[in-house]
Amino acid sequence: MLDILNRKPTAPNDFGYYMDHAFFSACRLYREMEDSIGATGIGRMHVDALSAIMLHNSLFKFSISFYKDKKKHKSPLHVEDHPLGFMLMLCDELQCWDRTAYGRNSRIELHPMAVDFDFSGNAIHACYYYDKMEQEKIDEFRKVYMAWEAGDEKGDAPRLKAYSDMAEKEQRFTSDIEKIVDTTDIPLHIVPDTKCNDHKNKHIFLSSSNFLHLYDFAVALHGRNQRQDTPTKELERQFEALSLEYQLSTLNRAKNFSRYLDSINCFYTDKPVDYEMVTEFTPEQGAVFAPMEHERWIREHQMMGWVYGMDYETVSLPGYIDPSSPEGTALRRTLREQMRCHKLVMDGIVTTEDIRDHYLALSEEDQDKDWKPLNSMLKLLKKFDGLRIYQLEKE
Repeated sequence: MLDILNRKPTAPNDFGYYMDHAFFSACRLYREMEDSIGATGIGRMHVDALSAIMLHNSLFKFSISFYKDKKKHKSPLHVEDHPLGFMLMLCDELQCWDRTAYGRNSRIELHPMAVDFDFSGNAIHACYYYDKMEQEKIDEFRKVYMAWEAGDEKGDAPRLKAYSDMAEKEQRFTSDIEKIVDTTDIPLHIVPDTKCNDHKNKHIFLSSSNFLHLYDFAVALHGRNQRQDTPTKELERQFEALSLEYQLSTLNRAKNFSRYLDSINCFYTDKPVDYEMVTEFTPEQGAVFAPMEHERWIREHQMMGWVYGMDYETVSLPGYIDPSSPEGTALRRTLREQMRCHKLVMDGIVTTEDIRDHYLALSEEDQDKDWKPLNSMLKLLKKFDGLRIYQLEKE
């Protein structure tokens, strides 16, 4: 392994000029550790994590185990040798579903869209699902494969990756994993199946943009209360001045926007389309997605450690500060941040129904905060690559 590590960055031709993302990630993480805690601060547990990352993709199976070469193949990795590396390598091999195909050949092959795992009986049972709409392609493969078997299996077996690797009698998918990691104590049982593709379950929505960056969306979202003629650079400066916590919160809200639009039969795009453009959300539309935004806000604050409380509103301010003044309002907001409490946060484990009831019990002013500001954002979005909101059909 040491020989491989020495040659990989200096003799790329020995490895087909292939850049292994695992090798690169481990090296990059090591540099970050070295800069933050120093080389002498890197201990056994750090090396354990770094080596696991480095091994998990291709280094072990192609350069150490040679699992594809019958003559050079060595024994698979045993869990006792490197528990963390074993886990990452096993997970990396099993994770073959819901992947976008980019290559010309990959797009015409068949890849699983979902999987169900069962870990009972100290084994791994996995059922990989393929799109039922591809049944014709599966039937054709089975027909060709049966003909190959009837012909004394001359030549290479027909392939329909990754379906054929799971469906053929050779069980190539399972056997390849067993050559990489020792599964004696946790046997694998892999079967393929088909079902209808549920795009809603995969959170795939019609909204799309080839050019709009999520960052730009978040900048517009944060600047929704600004004047429409505010320069873009100023909007970006204001967003970048936020704490990391609030930058991430705004980005998360932007990521959920397509889901909100989908709930009211709308979508966004930067392409010209023959649909009615939306310039403002109606109260009826707001009533649909506002509870969804309220749930996102509640769960986000819970994960960040916020709790219910109103002390920031009742604590006495210095006598020289008018509580109703901008200075008083800013001080209350600072106290709220320091106390990590908010009057709208919910404590404990809550369901979607609980949060919806909580939203419906809010004042109209507080309810409006979950949707009305988005109307201001619609105008700002036009500053970023011409994004527009469209209505699929009238409600």
